[in-house]
Amino acid sequence: MLGVPLLRKYDCKMTYFDYLILFVLFLGSQLLSLIFKSYLPKFAEEKGKNLATKQDITGITEQIEKVKSEISQNKLRFDTKFRLKYDACLKALSILDANISHYNFSTVSNLDSNSIDKQFSDIKTVRNCCNQLMISCDNNNIPNAFRDLLMIPPEEQNKFVALDEFRNLVRRELGFGDELSWSSENTWIGGISFHRPQK
Repeated sequence: MLGVPLLRKYDCKMTYFDYLILFVLFLGSQLLSLIFKSYLPKFAEEKGKNLATKQDITGITEQIEKVKSEISQNKLRFDTKFRLKYDACLKALSILDANISHYNFSTVSNLDSNSIDKQFSDIKTVRNCCNQLMISCDNNNIPNAFRDLLMIPPEEQNKFVALDEFRNLVRRELGFGDELSWSSENTWIGGISFHRPQK
């Protein structure tokens, strides 16, 4: 209402130019409306996708870091177990060498037991080794063979063949390849001539 009295007061008439401007303004508003209706939803959708993509990337990054952490923990666990198993197996072989060095070989071969260099161990070391084997080995073959080699008298088993079998069990357990076999004369070293003299 305010505009109508103002037009009457000045008695303004609209010209073709005024109609043209109104028409252009009308077309411009329709064009803007069309742009907003078609472009704005796509723009909002794209922005939403970008936001979702950023959130997805964050989620994926977190999952990757979680998997990396699990892999790292598994590798540490595997390395620790392998090291314990490796040390226990070598310790077991050393204990078995000490055990074999105290046998009376004259009952099973033509070796003179006095010519054998003695090696020693103690019960604490043997028990510790047995516990490590039981904890770290994937099955009970090595702990059982270790116990058998320590407990069964030499008259009831060929210690050299049993030691050879034990070494091959260790090779398989540690993943060191195919079995190896040695002749019974070369399976175990009974003594050396170049050791330090005892005082």
